[in-house]
Amino acid sequence: MNTEIVGLEEIFPDSYTQGIELTSMYCFEINKDITKKCINVMKDFANSQLHNNYNHLKRCRKLNEKSVQILVGFCAELPDDILNKIVQINNGKEITMKKVNVSKHPPMTRKQYVEWSVHWPLYYRKPTNELTILKNEEVNKCVHFLNVSIHIGKKFGTCQSGCVLTHNDKVIACSGDNIKNHPLQHSVMLAIEQVSFKLRHMWKIKKELYTSKNEYITEDNKYTISDMRYLSALECSPDVLDKKCKIGYDQTGGTRSAKCMSNLAGALDMAEEGVNGNKNGNKNSDKSGDKNGIKNDDKNGNKNSDKSGDMSGDNNISVVNHTRINTHNPVDNDQYLCTNYFAFLSHEPCFMCAMAMIHSRIKCVIFDKVNPANGALFSREKLHCLKKLNHHFKVYKAIRAVS
Repeated sequence: MNTEIVGLEEIFPDSYTQGIELTSMYCFEINKDITKKCINVMKDFANSQLHNNYNHLKRCRKLNEKSVQILVGFCAELPDDILNKIVQINNGKEITMKKVNVSKHPPMTRKQYVEWSVHWPLYYRKPTNELTILKNEEVNKCVHFLNVSIHIGKKFGTCQSGCVLTHNDKVIACSGDNIKNHPLQHSVMLAIEQVSFKLRHMWKIKKELYTSKNEYITEDNKYTISDMRYLSALECSPDVLDKKCKIGYDQTGGTRSAKCMSNLAGALDMAEEGVNGNKNGNKNSDKSGDKNGIKNDDKNGNKNSDKSGDMSGDNNISVVNHTRINTHNPVDNDQYLCTNYFAFLSHEPCFMCAMAMIHSRIKCVIFDKVNPANGALFSREKLHCLKKLNHHFKVYKAIRAVS
C-alpha cells in the first residue's frame, strides 16, 4: 500500500552528486615574488595543455608564505625556450617538476567545491540549475496536484497513469492513459493533445476577429476581442468536443479509459473527491452540485449558465459550463504551446512523453512512481539534463513516508 507523499526531491544531473575523479598533472615551485612573471610566460603553453576542459583549475596555488606552485599540465617537461625564460626569471636557479592530483571535473555544488579544492584550488562557477529549496506552501500545492493526477489515472487510465497540466495554479488539461487500446495514447500525450486542441480553436477564433484589412471587428459584429477567452472555453466545452472530435469513453472490454477526456471538470471533481477522501460527504455535494462528476454537468448546465450571467456585456456571450471555466481555465491569448506549464504525473514519463514535453516547452515536471524499464527523467536517462537540447525543465520526484 502506498504511503503519504511528504515532500519532493529535485532530479539533478549525475555530476551534481558524483564523487571526485582525480587526474595527474605536473607543476613546479617558485618564489612568490615572481609568480606573475612566470604565469605570463607559461600562459600559452598551459592553455594548449589544458584546452577548455580544465578551466575550473586555478593556474597556481600557495604552498606557504614564500613559495607558490605553478600548474603546467600533462607535460612532464617544459620546452627549452620556456624553461630558459623561467630559469632566468628565477635568478638562474633550476626548477623541479612535481606530479600532483587535480579534479578532472568542475564542481557543480558548493559542497563539491569545498571537498575537491583540497587537492588543487578550483574555481566555482554558479551553475544554471542550482539547488533550489521549495517553500512548504509550494510543496503542499504540488503534492495536491500530484494526488489529483494519481486519482485521475486510477479513475480513467487503462494502466492507472494520469497527467495534469497547470498554469498559474489552474488546471488547463488532464487525462488518464489509453495504452491498452492504443500504444501511443499515454496520459501525457493525451493531455498535451487537449492543450493543442484549445490552442487551435483559440487561434481560429482570433483569426475570425480580424477583417481582411487586419482591423478589429466593429461593435456591431457578434464578438469582440475581449470575448475570445470565453469563446475558447465554449469551443472546448463537452458538447462541442463530442460533436467535433467524437471523443468519448472506450467501452471495449468494460474499461473506463478516456481517449481524450471531454468533460475535464467532471473528471477533476471526481479526482478532488478521491484526494479529499469524501470528508464532507453529502453536505459538500449539495453545496457544490458536482458530486456526480460527468453526469451532473449536463443536469446543472442551465443553473451554471444563469449564475455566470452575461459574460461580455451587450454581446450576450454565455458559457455552457461556468464551473468548467473556473476549474479548467482556457489558454491565454498569447500562449505558445505549453510554455510555463507544470506537468504533474502519476508515473515517470517514457522517452516519447518526455520529448513531447520538451517540444511543448513545459516548465516543470513532477512525478510520483519511477519507471525502471523506460523512465526518461530518472531511471534510464535524464533527458532534461542534456545540454544539446534547446529546452530544459526542472524535474521533481515525490518522496513518500516510510511505512
